[in-house]
Amino acid sequence: MSMPGEPVESPLVLVLRRFVSEGSAEKFADFLASSLASAGYAVAVASYRIPPEASFPTAVKDAEDALHFCRKLDGVDGSKSFVVGLGGGGYVAAMMGLQPERRPRLHGVVGIGAAFDITRPPEQHYPVFRKTILAFMGKPYEGNEEAYEQASPVFCISDDSPPFLLIHGEDDDTIPISQSEAFAAALHEHGVPVLFRGIPGEGRVFRQNAWVNILGWIESFFDHLLPYED
Repeated sequence: MSMPGEPVESPLVLVLRRFVSEGSAEKFADFLASSLASAGYAVAVASYRIPPEASFPTAVKDAEDALHFCRKLDGVDGSKSFVVGLGGGGYVAAMMGLQPERRPRLHGVVGIGAAFDITRPPEQHYPVFRKTILAFMGKPYEGNEEAYEQASPVFCISDDSPPFLLIHGEDDDTIPISQSEAFAAALHEHGVPVLFRGIPGEGRVFRQNAWVNILGWIESFFDHLLPYED
């Protein structure tokens, strides 16, 4: 866990990695942790169990356990917590933020290149990602439509959901940018603050310059929300 240098209670940022490890994403998680710690945040990078070891909702529960643990650490202000997720981690972060019983609620959620609606896989998702969805759910969509809907963040939004920052490469050939666009629209319809950033010329794996811009967007998003008290 990365902590700021000053001995004060700091806002918590939990960073969740992708379902599938990718070199650039792993490096960015470490880069994000050190950069945000320097800016005064307490940052933890967490992983979670994925198929074939476990199926839904294990990943969400694992991330919840990590958040609960980190909130109680010395030097952490657990009442001010953010979750940042890359790829599959963005999906998990969204599911965490949309739980209506959570108190205190998350201050903000960042989803980068994530899927937010896993229903109707043949219509909404590229073939390469359909296999991931099937393994994640552990059962086919046909005959389990309600379960897939309950596991889709876009159907879990409430008027009390926390603010979201959504970031997606416009040329993503694994999860289409339409996933973030539709989720942003659904959040907006519920009156939930949302900022959407599409990145032209970027695909599934972002280049270094894109990561630098993403860090700036995240820091600005957090700084804007911190005065808010739940």
